[in-house]
Amino acid sequence: MKYKEILFSISFLVFLCIVAYFLPFNPNGETTKKILTVSRIFLALGVVFAALQFYFNQKQLENSNNWNRSQLAITEINKINSKLEPLIKELRKMINYGERKEPYKTSELHCQFGKFKDNGKDFEFHKNDKNDKNDILSKNGQDIKDTVVNLLNNFEYVATGVNLGIFDEQVAKKLWKSKLIYAYKMFEKYINHLRTEHNWGKVYIELEKLANKWEKGN
Repeated sequence: MKYKEILFSISFLVFLCIVAYFLPFNPNGETTKKILTVSRIFLALGVVFAALQFYFNQKQLENSNNWNRSQLAITEINKINSKLEPLIKELRKMINYGERKEPYKTSELHCQFGKFKDNGKDFEFHKNDKNDKNDILSKNGQDIKDTVVNLLNNFEYVATGVNLGIFDEQVAKKLWKSKLIYAYKMFEKYINHLRTEHNWGKVYIELEKLANKWEKGN
């Protein structure tokens, strides 16, 4: 039996008791007092019923929202997973991502991307030359940088959804905790470089917040 049916049954039983209380009916002052008393009882019951109904509706809505966030998190993270896995696979071949233990230094990534020209300002990306004996120069620097940025963008998307309460955090945490923290820690110095040297503002700030939170066990 649903809660509304239970509440209705209780209210109906109370009503029957009250009717029985007034039978037989005697039109005198005592009866008037009883009618006023019963009216107040009905008013109080109405308030209680409304309060209970509001409470149960809120709980039902809360449970529904939690379920929706959970399903949305699973759906979106599965979509993102289909994008991240190829990126991680490429970065593993490009810069040993996933196997590496120490965070990447900005200068190290720059060497992977390309090199500065003689004026020290203009940057030239490595071109893909498979015949070059230099392993670094055999990779396309622009591709490496784009892959790193795409990886961080996808994790930023996940972090934003979790931080705003759009995605269920427990689901996201279960699926992506270690990978999200690893991505942020590996490129933390590069992210700070983008913020300070390239005026990217608070780029990847949601990723930073969530990675630090999860790393602390929260």
